[in-house]
Amino acid sequence: MHDIRGVRPLNTARDLIEPLTDNQRTLGDHYRRQLERYDLHAPDAYDTRLKRVFGQRGRSRRGLHASTFLREVRRSSRAS
Repeated sequence: MHDIRGVRPLNTARDLIEPLTDNQRTLGDHYRRQLERYDLHAPDAYDTRLKRVFGQRGRSRRGLHASTFLREVRRSSRAS
């Protein structure tokens, strides 16, 4: 925060997207919707997300190897 002190924010719009007074949902409703939306209890829920990040084996050369990702994350976490 010290580094950005005095710097104007990029987004200064104060548009009201969804007024809280119109929101009648409970927290339980919110989390139920989130579970349905992301379907985290599905057997392959995490596989789908991992394939999105790392690609499918043999399909694309652009996919990042998980081992490469973990090495990079390990390096950056040690540096901080």
